[in-house]
Amino acid sequence: VITAFDEVADITLTEATEKDSIELPETVKATIEGKSDEEDISVTWSCKDYQADTNGTYIFEAVSELSGYKLDAGVTMPTGRYS
Repeated sequence: VITAFDEVADITLTEATEKDSIELPETVKATIEGKSDEEDISVTWSCKDYQADTNGTYIFEAVSELSGYKLDAGVTMPTGRYS
């Protein structure tokens, strides 16, 4: 059971950037119930409203199959804010 995720640092983009060119982390650190060390969980990122040619703040949500883990009550996948 995943009880928490480390926060994902915000990224500031200085120019129009294609979604595939944004350097998003490939893993996030997760705290697993009953384990003393955090584990890296592989993720991809989703942002349905991202527009490369429009400045603004966009929230990307981590997506993962969680490799056999489930989320504890109240725990959500991490998000990253990109502007």
